Amino acid sequence: ADRSRGLGDVYKRQATEAQRNGVLKEMGATLIKRLEFIGVSHHKNKGMTAEEAVSRFTDHPNIEFIERNGYYELGEIPNDPLFPEQWSLQNIPDNPTDPIADIRATNAWDIERGSDQIIVGVIDHVIDVDHPDLNPNLYRNYNEIPKNGIDDDNNGFIDDFYGIGYQGGSYTPTYTHGTAVAGVIGAKTDNEEGIAGVCWDVSIMKLGGQLTYDGVALKIGYAIDNYVHILNMSFTGSDVETQWLACEAADAAGIYMVCIAGNLSLDIDLHPYYPVCYTFDHIISVTGTDRKDQQSFNYGAESVDVGAPSYALTCYPGGTYEWVSGTSFSAPHTSGVLALMMSKYGPDSGVDFKAKLMETVDHLESLEGKCVSEGRINAFLALADPDYAAPATIRKVTIKEIASTWIELEWT
Repeated sequence: ADRSRGLGDVYKRQATEAQRNGVLKEMGATLIKRLEFIGVSHHKNKGMTAEEAVSRFTDHPNIEFIERNGYYELGEIPNDPLFPEQWSLQNIPDNPTDPIADIRATNAWDIERGSDQIIVGVIDHVIDVDHPDLNPNLYRNYNEIPKNGIDDDNNGFIDDFYGIGYQGGSYTPTYTHGTAVAGVIGAKTDNEEGIAGVCWDVSIMKLGGQLTYDGVALKIGYAIDNYVHILNMSFTGSDVETQWLACEAADAAGIYMVCIAGNLSLDIDLHPYYPVCYTFDHIISVTGTDRKDQQSFNYGAESVDVGAPSYALTCYPGGTYEWVSGTSFSAPHTSGVLALMMSKYGPDSGVDFKAKLMETVDHLESLEGKCVSEGRINAFLALADPDYAAPATIRKVTIKEIASTWIELEWT
């Protein structure tokens, strides 16, 4: 809604003070402020609306231009009721001296909000496909009839309507972790329900079941066959040939694999985990950051690429929401940003999404020597067009205040 109440005008530069006052009198307006450096005045008008004043005085001989005053909009704010608590997406620090620490999601959403054409596969346990904040953004295989116990499309998987999952046997499925990961990536946003996801729109493919070596390889194969663009891999394990071969195949298919550094406090350059420590071009390895922009959990100056928030308020089974922590949730923040990037540029555009993601991080002192980019992901910068314009020349610098650890400058 337009909440403006005044209007701005510029008098003809040759107008006298008497002519300026005459214009004010004609308009029935009072001067609020004058921006001398650009010659613009802001007036409060009485007796007519701003629209009426603009229409009436546009061609006035002593006015160069006249326009309504108004408000700039901040980054896009969704109406999800729990969004104000999601500091990883938009952080308003309790202490004004604390870092912002978020991924600048609201600014990114002014540029791109996602697309259901981008498929993100979540290799995890099981996703609660009936969660009201997740179901609208789940991948759907319309060649399959759900829950009829038949492999309708003859692809070797029964009822893979949302992807593949628990296939029976002695394994007891766990819904919490996969549901939470999926919520960070793409909980349906601006739907007056629950939380916001990094992507407002996306297709999240369920790749659930046991995380055995052969089980993960099976899921990666399914993702390749079904043209997944991004795989979120919030798990760690040993270096085994089956896993390496599956990741090699995904890399050859151009699938970005977002992998976690792990949840201890280890240097994984010295104590490697997998698949995060594989060196395939399409693997993106992620460490954690907290609300103070401090590095958290495992790290590696050579093995880890970027940092991302490792704390999230996200979806939980049964239509609920919970706070979670760990690099398991740094990865889906990163997967979500990758999905936004692909939505903007196109997955087959030739953009090196890993390089662009790493080039546009916010550099953090806490990540120096802890990951290759030494920064936390910034969704806005990853989407924004580069600005090649040089800044204006600084003519005068004034020291306003000096303290023991900081200095405040003012310049023109």
